[in-house]
Amino acid sequence: MPHRNARLTVRGKELLVGRVCAGRPIAHAALHDVEAITVQDGLIREVQVLFDGRV
Repeated sequence: MPHRNARLTVRGKELLVGRVCAGRPIAHAALHDVEAITVQDGLIREVQVLFDGRV
């Protein structure tokens, strides 16, 4: 469960990561009022899950 000040839910993060993976620049995350580092962290987690099975 996200904390109450979170800008995105888990689903929102998945959508942003999906958009970046589809070719959008990470900088466009700012348009969604989200720090680019948040999107980068999400990408790193996705890669870890895909290749290592870790969370």
